[in-house]
Amino acid sequence: MKVLRQELSSSKNLLQPHYNKLLSDVGFSGDGPAVESILRGEYCYPDDTDPYTQLLMLEAAVLFSSLGEQGIEDWVYSHDFQQFWLHACERTESSKSQLHFGHYMSGAHDKDITELHVASLNTIRETGVAPDRWRNSVTVLLEKVFGVRLITKLRAICLLEADFNWLNKLIFAHRLEVHCRIHNLAPQEQFAKSKSCCEEASLIKNLATDGGRILHNSSAITSNDFDQCYNMIEDVPQSRVWLQELMESRDSLLG
Repeated sequence: MKVLRQELSSSKNLLQPHYNKLLSDVGFSGDGPAVESILRGEYCYPDDTDPYTQLLMLEAAVLFSSLGEQGIEDWVYSHDFQQFWLHACERTESSKSQLHFGHYMSGAHDKDITELHVASLNTIRETGVAPDRWRNSVTVLLEKVFGVRLITKLRAICLLEADFNWLNKLIFAHRLEVHCRIHNLAPQEQFAKSKSCCEEASLIKNLATDGGRILHNSSAITSNDFDQCYNMIEDVPQSRVWLQELMESRDSLLG
């Protein structure tokens, strides 16, 4: 038990952000002092920075310069709220706080209630202070095959608060996607289009994976829908970069 406690203590020390300058400057949440200078191409990278991490950062700077000074609008309007909730389908209860789709669907029919919901969301957006109920989520196990309820055959989904999920979808999935399409920042669909076969996508994925293994490159492949999986597209590459930095620094410390 004493040895295990010492190992856990050592692991905890390895995970502290001070050991790596890039990770410390950027921060685990991506809100560190170096983020703006990285995006503007003014950051001086430490000598121990992984070369592929640096290439990804430089690519982010190129994309940022293509955007110009105008970003996406994050203000929520009443017509945004009503446009979605008046046509939403209540297919599942989605809130641990008991505020489900039906509450917002009903509120969208009334102008005053709509304005209250919108004012609340804009206040949260402006202040950065979210309600406590946004900290909770509901995990639901769905059947992959109808009637098969073995735990290993179920698919888990995490349901966020309905208004929180809708706000993320409005800002990131809708407005950000449109913004990226206008500025040609999002690549065109390669396989999710007419006359495209799944065999082609599978072959390309295997070739890309094999190439990374042969060249010993750090890489990750994920298949996501820009409209429905916006959070995965943003978070997975970002977390992969920070994980790479973590492992590189940990290896150097252990060595």
